[in-house]
Parts: sequence; C-alpha cells; structure tokens
Amino acid sequence: MFSRYLQASILICGCVSIYYCTQDTRIVDTTPLDCGLSQHRVVDTMKQIRRKAGRSELFLDNALNSRAYSRAQSLSRTGELKHIDTSGAGPLERMQRSGLYRNFVGENLALLEPGPDIDKRLFGQWTHSLNEKRNVYSPQFTRIGIGFAVYKSSCVVVALFSD
Repeated sequence: MFSRYLQASILICGCVSIYYCTQDTRIVDTTPLDCGLSQHRVVDTMKQIRRKAGRSELFLDNALNSRAYSRAQSLSRTGELKHIDTSGAGPLERMQRSGLYRNFVGENLALLEPGPDIDKRLFGQWTHSLNEKRNVYSPQFTRIGIGFAVYKSSCVVVALFSD
C-alpha cells in the first residue's frame, strides 16, 4: 500500500525530495495538500528545538515515515487520538508487529485545523504536554518519522521516534 501511495505522491508532487536519512534512501513527502505542513518543516523545527536544548539531531527515517503514515491513516478513520490501538497494542508493539525492532519508541499525536499558524500550534501541543515533550527532547531518540492524514477538515499528525 505504501508503495502505491509513494507513486501517487511522486505523481502529485512532480518530484522526490531528498532529506537526511539514516539510510541512503529517498524520502517522499506524504503531506496532504490542504494540511499546510510538510515532513521537512516538522523535522526542521524539531531539530531547532532540540539544538537549543543541547540534544542530538533527529534524522528522518523512511521506515518510520511509512509507519507514521499508516498510523495517521488509521487514526483518521475515527478522529480519535489514542496511543493504544483497538487490538491493545502501543507504539512499540505495533512497530515490532510490522517487523521493525527498536529499543526505544515514542509517538506524538495531534489533530489540528489547517491554518497559517499550524506549525506553532503543533509544537505548542507537543512541548506543553508532558509525554509529548519527553519524546521531543529525549536523548535516546535519533530517528523520526512523520505521517499526515486528513480527518474531516482537520489534519492528523503522527510523529514516531526511535533510537
């Protein structure tokens, strides 16, 4: 499914964006056209926040992007942001079930109305909520994946963090 979406993204965008990655792969921005966010803007803002706090840089990871996109799509079916899915699995279990094994995993979720200040509102939520803030600043995380989906007139944003 992701490969079909990947092909559709390339056709819609007309190009493939290249970004820092832990593997030598190309990252395709999976942003819905009406959301007003992009993976690159979210990661760049995250890097600035972490740099100011003396934390290591996060690298955009293609495997995490795929899982974040799938998670955003799943959450967009109901618009309910829950870290535990209907099968009772949390972020670590879902990642392992999909064949990706990491020692540390974090998940940040947001549901936002599109608008010119969407970046500020997103990071406002993630830096004022204790659990999301912990993920943003955790020195254990070195990789990030960002996924978006549309729920009614809102944007579901998922960030997956790992070592």
